[in-house]
Amino acid sequence: MNYYEEFGVVPNASKAEIRQAYKTLARLVHPDGQPDEKLRAAAERQMKRINELFAILTDPRRRRAYDDGLRREEARDARLGHRREGRLVPWVHKVNVVVPPPKPGSWTQIAARYWFGILIGTTGLVTAIAWYAMTLVPGTEVLPMESSQAVRLESAAPEKSERPPKDAAPRNREASFFRGKWLYAPGNQPDANSGEYPAMYMECSLREDGDAIVGTYRARYRLLDHSMLPDVNFQVRGLSSTARSARLAWAASDGATGVMELTLRSPQLMKMAWWTTSEGRGAAPKSGEGLLIRQGEP
Repeated sequence: MNYYEEFGVVPNASKAEIRQAYKTLARLVHPDGQPDEKLRAAAERQMKRINELFAILTDPRRRRAYDDGLRREEARDARLGHRREGRLVPWVHKVNVVVPPPKPGSWTQIAARYWFGILIGTTGLVTAIAWYAMTLVPGTEVLPMESSQAVRLESAAPEKSERPPKDAAPRNREASFFRGKWLYAPGNQPDANSGEYPAMYMECSLREDGDAIVGTYRARYRLLDHSMLPDVNFQVRGLSSTARSARLAWAASDGATGVMELTLRSPQLMKMAWWTTSEGRGAAPKSGEGLLIRQGEP
């Protein structure tokens, strides 16, 4: 199997067709979508090979060299087809080859041949089990998102909120601990280079909606893979587990969904971590974390 066959394109495919095939493969085998460590390691090896093939097929000079090598191999195979045991034999244009069924016990051969389909099926199964198990953990109730999941870009100015009457206690005291606008502070991070994609900017705006915590999250990450979008935007909604922790569900406009965890280190400092449970239509980072500082009084 040559490089074009691995990408599922014809040898004379355009650069745009090769790039589209690369994006499709990258979404399927990207390590960030694998919760199991063994699957992640296998996906990293496949992602490395896909990147090497993509670099060759998108470089005109290297692609010409590869195409020349393919033609030389085809010519050599054609010459060898005319010879058998040192004697010239007529060229056979069509040969019917009967492939015997695999012998009992040859499951390793089947796995090696169909590894890609097995990897995709296992990944989907593990993701579904992880999502189902997460919904059973106490304190992780996921509320339905609002009817419109379009991401709204919040204004840079802090939101104005009316102060409730003195005799009206909040319905959920824990929700008020997270209320406000939180911004990323690079100088306060324990390790500026932690994570696969370092953050350049983060903003999380949270407010109360009855017993729930709702808001938006925006961020930009530094990416080496230019086929992915650096910006992340989604809406969050959920309930707080305690006065210092909360687990929220999030949804983006491209159909991606996931989970966000919030932990208060102090009244003005919050640790945030998020990850993807269901990918959307666009290629973007699958997780992120950082320390955020509250802007203004809670």
